[in-house]
Amino acid sequence: MSKEDETLSHLFQQIENGRWQVGARLPAERTLAADLGASRNTVRNALRVLEARGVVDIRRGSGCYLRSTTYGLQARNLDATASGLPAHQALEAGFVLLPPIAALCARRISPDGLLHLEETMISLSQAIYSKNTQAIRLEISQFAACLAAETGNPVLENTLRRLAADIHAVFNLFFSMADHEREEVFADLVKLLQALKKHDQAGAARRMEDRILRLAALSGKYLDTQCSAYLLRAMEDREIPF
Repeated sequence: MSKEDETLSHLFQQIENGRWQVGARLPAERTLAADLGASRNTVRNALRVLEARGVVDIRRGSGCYLRSTTYGLQARNLDATASGLPAHQALEAGFVLLPPIAALCARRISPDGLLHLEETMISLSQAIYSKNTQAIRLEISQFAACLAAETGNPVLENTLRRLAADIHAVFNLFFSMADHEREEVFADLVKLLQALKKHDQAGAARRMEDRILRLAALSGKYLDTQCSAYLLRAMEDREIPF
């Protein structure tokens, strides 16, 4: 077991054993690092995994707070929040539901939320450069988790988290894609972030639509996912090859 996995496992155990109550602020990274015998960077990465799974809430300038003692704790991978929908159903649901959620995020997103997304994009670019597939999936999940939190609506937050987990399976094959496909996937997130910065609700919805359609096309190509006729027509209208 790697040091990262060991640190994450120990944090899980402490949460499961009731060391902290829901709503409590966890100790500072420095304190956790000393307690777990790990570096602060390793602890920080473990906390980000927990945040992506909906277990903790990292509030910039305030600290890390426990959200749940059970949600996602039985799974040890980034698909812990997935609903188990067939890929074609998850993609169609994502195309219908996620664009208006992105529009709401564009309206409500806070300066801290934007900063968090920018930091995630930097980490994602570093993960791509280092060809770390696991880190790429983590940062993609982190991006979705931050968007979910910025809706300010727990029902919508849960919907976005679950659908995002279902439609990201294609990232297991990220480095099997052509160079231009990887660049387009990254560019979709950049365009979405730009729309969020401008609080452009229509633009954010449009960028999210483009992103889902591109993931649908890539899922069809690399995972042999059968897209619905509804999505195929949308891809044709947007001139996204499939």
